[in-house]
Amino acid sequence: MNRLTVTAHCRAVTPMLAGGANPWEHFELRAAEVKSALRFWWRAFHPFKDMKQMFYEESRLFGGKILEPTPQGKLVEKACKAPFRLEITSLQSIEFFNPGDGKEPVRQRDGSMGQQYKLGDNVTQEWGEGLRYIFYPILHHTGKIHNIATKAKGRQVAKQGFRFDLRFTFPQSDTELAAEVLRALWLLMNLGGIGARTRRGAGCFFIESFTPDLSEFSFPQVPEFSRQGFADPQTYLLKGLEVILGKWFPKPLPAYTAEPGYTAFRPGLSEIHVLYNPTVGKGTGALQAMDAVGCMMKKYRYIHPLKEAQDMHQALHCGTAPALTELTKAQFGLPIIYNFRGEREFGTPGKPSIFGGYTAQGVVSDGKTHDFANKENADRRASPLLISCHEWTGGRGYAVVCHFPAPLLPDGQKIWLKANKKDYPTSQHHVCEPPPNYALVDAFIQGTDKSLAEGFAGLASLWSRPVASGAAGPKSGITKPPPEPPSPPADPQKRKLFYLHRASPRADGLPWCVGEINGPPRGQGKKQKWPCILWKLEGDKLMEEPGPWWLRVDKVQPPAEQGRLCQGTLFLCTNRADSRTINTERYLYSFTPLR
Repeated sequence: MNRLTVTAHCRAVTPMLAGGANPWEHFELRAAEVKSALRFWWRAFHPFKDMKQMFYEESRLFGGKILEPTPQGKLVEKACKAPFRLEITSLQSIEFFNPGDGKEPVRQRDGSMGQQYKLGDNVTQEWGEGLRYIFYPILHHTGKIHNIATKAKGRQVAKQGFRFDLRFTFPQSDTELAAEVLRALWLLMNLGGIGARTRRGAGCFFIESFTPDLSEFSFPQVPEFSRQGFADPQTYLLKGLEVILGKWFPKPLPAYTAEPGYTAFRPGLSEIHVLYNPTVGKGTGALQAMDAVGCMMKKYRYIHPLKEAQDMHQALHCGTAPALTELTKAQFGLPIIYNFRGEREFGTPGKPSIFGGYTAQGVVSDGKTHDFANKENADRRASPLLISCHEWTGGRGYAVVCHFPAPLLPDGQKIWLKANKKDYPTSQHHVCEPPPNYALVDAFIQGTDKSLAEGFAGLASLWSRPVASGAAGPKSGITKPPPEPPSPPADPQKRKLFYLHRASPRADGLPWCVGEINGPPRGQGKKQKWPCILWKLEGDKLMEEPGPWWLRVDKVQPPAEQGRLCQGTLFLCTNRADSRTINTERYLYSFTPLR
């Protein structure tokens, strides 16, 4: 029988974690994993009211169980397979960061020889601190990938840039089936990714072309995959989303007030934002956007919310149960595993001395008694925040942030702060309420000096909700996108030249330089300082000024700018306080942020 075949030619734009039944064995791109991702995004943009109806409808498209009538007219469940076929082909050899394997000899403190697990490849040369934060589950604190045999297992990480094909085969006559899958593919490409850590920017890809070209078919209401003709990412995304919502949602678009029972887009409740042109982070394009996301997330979530973190830290060191009435941090998902520094080291950077003192999860509760042994206790709730990282024309990076609120826990469950049984008695268990709103996530996106928006030149809101925007209903307001400032080149060296050429001459005659933070801060309080590389103009050429150079915390003005400083951040500065004073300590002066 003749078939309709469409092949999407794809390129990975951020590092990817994908695998089979045992993902620690090796990297593997599997059709089942991609189909699962397509199913998720198809479900997320369908406004089903009934969960069973949703399950049966998605099973008709992606496989599962459906309801079919018997000859007697009774509806029974019947297994069915997906009506289309998906095959994946890698087009080139993939470069990897590899985990450690096996053991190596090590000298013990007493002078004898022992064995320790080997660590894998070191990622610190190619990844900034933001990427290392996002991939923390597989990384040792030295920046090397864990050994596959340890409890904190390492995994093979595919570097961005490799190409692969997704080959879809449909019954020839069923163009509506093909269109339905292509809509889900558009959502997956633009809002999601493939593999693990995709809610934090990993596994993102771009479809460079189709064979045959989609223009040869008459697919109904399929958004444009090509970005040609669009001025910016927010216009491109809004147009595509409007096509999909026009097909899958009722008209006019309703404003929902009740959260769906699963992670899904609902106008009036959900948010979609585009953050463009990262101003912090290491690398270029999508990789810099992902690093910027990780940098700001690390800064925002570190001991934040502060009072909650202080209460948890005190409880662990005083041998008492926490006194929390609700757990605000759970807005980002569950479980939460609490690691802390020593008793008088709260809020200071460094390796934790307490690992897993508490784990936050769900517990069946009637408000008075708590069933800690119940098998229905929710030990995981995926984050309602989904972040996808990409690059626009010219290599400019951008991130798409989706916030899709849904119930954190099933009905009848509360937050269980579970004390580590090995180190803490069960009397230190504590049960409290889940957060009543998503204010912490809203502030993480924009509104503080450590919000995501502070790591990018601009934010465009495609959809916002009343509680976040103050509007009277769902808002999709990028019919006239806000004008972007002149965009610096994606190439790191050309970017520095761009800023130096645009800088206005100083009245004191000192030349402007560009400082680049190249490591974590040293010291605490007023003595804190960041290590920097310094660049200056010699004629029209960019030259590195021999270092090391340091940016002191008291030279960062306004103080709110301190919240967005991380590895890769660029800023204008001078290498002298004034023309008369010799700089013997190599501190940088006249800090001026670059956006």
